[in-house]
Amino acid sequence: MLPRRFALIRHVDYTGGAGTGVIAYGVAFDDGQVVLRWSSAHRATSVLDSVEDLIAAHGHGETTSIEWIDAVPGTAEPAAQ
Repeated sequence: MLPRRFALIRHVDYTGGAGTGVIAYGVAFDDGQVVLRWSSAHRATSVLDSVEDLIAAHGHGETTSIEWIDAVPGTAEPAAQ
């Protein structure tokens, strides 16, 4: 199965570090692992074990969400996270 692309969207930036809007792009692989590429002036790439770990590490409570770019395999629509 192909990886699914997503955007990491920050709705509120309490720390003033990343800003709001799309702050990173990533892919989720079929084994659950996630690769994240930050969209800041100081670009960095992170590898995490799962989407849940990504949200736990970078979600800042409920101020950040994932917007799927690719549809769930077998469907026509991207799945909300």
